[in-house]
Amino acid sequence: MEFCLYVLTSSAAIDLAALLSPFQSSRQVAEYRLTCACYGRLTYSQASQKAWQAVGYQPKTRLSDSQQAEWQRVRQQALEEQPLLGDPACPLCSGLGYTLSTANPDGHWQRWHIGGRWNGQLSGHRLPNRAGVLADNLAASHAQLALPSAVLTEQGEWIEVDPDDEAHIRQLYSIYAFVIGIACST
Repeated sequence: MEFCLYVLTSSAAIDLAALLSPFQSSRQVAEYRLTCACYGRLTYSQASQKAWQAVGYQPKTRLSDSQQAEWQRVRQQALEEQPLLGDPACPLCSGLGYTLSTANPDGHWQRWHIGGRWNGQLSGHRLPNRAGVLADNLAASHAQLALPSAVLTEQGEWIEVDPDDEAHIRQLYSIYAFVIGIACST
């Protein structure tokens, strides 16, 4: 999958490779714990079962308001009494509740190149045979820019673009002198 990234910068002379490097998916990082999907699942299930038993629940019956309140109270108390654990039958973590990973948690891309299929979009010079030419993928006027999938500031802040928050992105455009169009592949 390919997506469009705009790099927002105060200077066109920027080391794009260094700026994009922290977001490379294949970059190895120090080992860290990654919470497993099974973490807490048994505890929540057992707490719910305890609450159902406490209110005398019968299948295909509706709980009264007082029974619902009692169910919530008993379940919450059971959750507070028992720690969240992993599922011993989990094939990923064998019950630890976490796995160890060296995958980059900030990774967004595997490859990138200037322009890509959006080559020339920023400058208005849509010339496919000039892919990768910075001048064709640089804009100094931000008023009419389309929204990309994400923006990366020269300070290294990666921001996923929310189409419903266009004002925030347009405000970012106004802070920086240049926008560089980058095509990223996942």
